[in-house]
Amino acid sequence: MKRILIFIFSFLLSISPASTYAQGSNSGAITTRFTSRHFTILDGLPQIQITRLFNDSKGFVWVGTKFGLARWDGKKFKVFTPKEGTAGKQVTAITELPNGTIVVGWISGAINWIVGEHMESVALPDRWNIASTSFLSPIGDNAVLVGVSSFRDDPGVYKSVVGYLNLNTRKFEREIWYKDNWIGMISDKGYLLAGTTNSANIPPVLRSYHLDTLVDLLKPDKPLGY
Repeated sequence: MKRILIFIFSFLLSISPASTYAQGSNSGAITTRFTSRHFTILDGLPQIQITRLFNDSKGFVWVGTKFGLARWDGKKFKVFTPKEGTAGKQVTAITELPNGTIVVGWISGAINWIVGEHMESVALPDRWNIASTSFLSPIGDNAVLVGVSSFRDDPGVYKSVVGYLNLNTRKFEREIWYKDNWIGMISDKGYLLAGTTNSANIPPVLRSYHLDTLVDLLKPDKPLGY
């Protein structure tokens, strides 16, 4: 997996197309060649084990690693460290709000969002008792759904949670708990994928929940969706 991620990263950051006409062909077909470059910590990466890649609307590529966050502008890396306000070491999720704000999740149990070159942060609620963010999904310019997995095997126990984080108030205003022990992602069709891992206590299961339903349940005037 590590080699695949490094290859994809090198491909995304280093594409340099050169179009030429195919040799020995009367069709006039155009072929495209690509060159790639391998990036290491010597080039500015904080660490070479890539955990997340995200291409934002401005063309920057955000690189999450097991030991920090970096932003590639096509020429160099900008590394975000505790000096800028990073809330953890290992990046687990990256997304972008419609207004261009970048939101980052960490295995440390905290969320960052980028304001200029500075990072604001908020910790996950203590009552969740879960450390790692599984996914982030934008809800307008000032809110994000935060999915957190526990990977616990306890049958019948609510183990994973989706919370509605208001960036203006810096508070998780609503939350929904699930018996699934992991929550994976939001699909491009608006479905939250969740399920259980294969273990001695729980057979593997995959479920989906539609995002519209989640947002409706997460509104402050609605009851919790247990």
